[in-house]
Amino acid sequence: MYDNDHIVWVLPPDVFLPIPVSPTTEIHMSNIQHITIEKDGHLLAEAVVQSHPDLIDAQLRVEAGHIPPGARSQLVDAVLDLPNVSGGTRLEITLPTGDAEMLDQIRNRCHTINTRVAGVSCRLHTTFPAPNGLPS
Repeated sequence: MYDNDHIVWVLPPDVFLPIPVSPTTEIHMSNIQHITIEKDGHLLAEAVVQSHPDLIDAQLRVEAGHIPPGARSQLVDAVLDLPNVSGGTRLEITLPTGDAEMLDQIRNRCHTINTRVAGVSCRLHTTFPAPNGLPS
């Protein structure tokens, strides 16, 4: 579901599948977007994404406690599948240090990544993948 600055992915109570987003959907967003992954009305994970002319900066976080498998990957996919972002656009992501599911999903989708630990966070530099996995 979209409103101007907010993307919400609501997961069915019994199924944990990605929710398709049509590539033809026209969405008007400000330079700051908020993406959430929810299940049964409870927040599981969220991202705050800020757009700059030559860079997208995303801050990813998950709630404390048990998070169903796949929620972190869905958050990464939601960021990497943002509409109106060209393949090859620079992307900087801040994610929790040690979050293997998020890091693995980024590695699966992006060709080259550089990471560095900054306290409890990991700072990652990469570029947006081209649509359909084509070279950007």
